[in-house]
Amino acid sequence: MTTASVLRRLSKLEARVTALTQTAPLPDAVALMELAGLTPDAWQSAVLQSQAPRILMTCSRQSGKTEVAAALALGTALHDPGALVLVLSPSLRQSQESFRRDTDPARGKCDAARADQRESDRLAARH
Repeated sequence: MTTASVLRRLSKLEARVTALTQTAPLPDAVALMELAGLTPDAWQSAVLQSQAPRILMTCSRQSGKTEVAAALALGTALHDPGALVLVLSPSLRQSQESFRRDTDPARGKCDAARADQRESDRLAARH
């Protein structure tokens, strides 16, 4: 085998490895809201792009707090391998509604191959 043929084979192998390891970039939290058909207000975009470890949202009713929390939760679950994302509410009904909202933006719009398991109360994603 000549050096030229080894280099050609190596080049082809590198191209295959690159193709296998490249995936579409995951959407950020703002993009997740937009995928869900929502246009975030300025305050929502600021919260979604914040790197703060804790956020307190003092907003009126029906202002989009749940949608912001859902986008943040889903964004964290998709971007941080091994992240544990908990959705807590005072009642089971509220928790189920929050979970539905959390996972709806991803349904059919993110890479379906990344979702290992989606049940009524949990979503496991592979990274």
